Amino acid sequence: WLHGGKPTDVYHTITEGVPAKGMIAWKTQLGAGQILALAAYVGTLHGSNPQSPKAPQGDLYKPEAPK
Repeated sequence: WLHGGKPTDVYHTITEGVPAKGMIAWKTQLGAGQILALAAYVGTLHGSNPQSPKAPQGDLYKPEAPK
């Protein structure tokens, strides 16, 4: 989770993009509902074990404990 692992962080990353990494901002091409669905899908990938994963980058994201 290079740009934050909270659902709001994922939504922001999709919406605004990461130009320095070559990721476009999707806010002009997808509606809010589509971006929410995409962010939710990304959340389902947490803990998955893909066949040929990319090496880890950034800091390990640890969700905050519920208050």
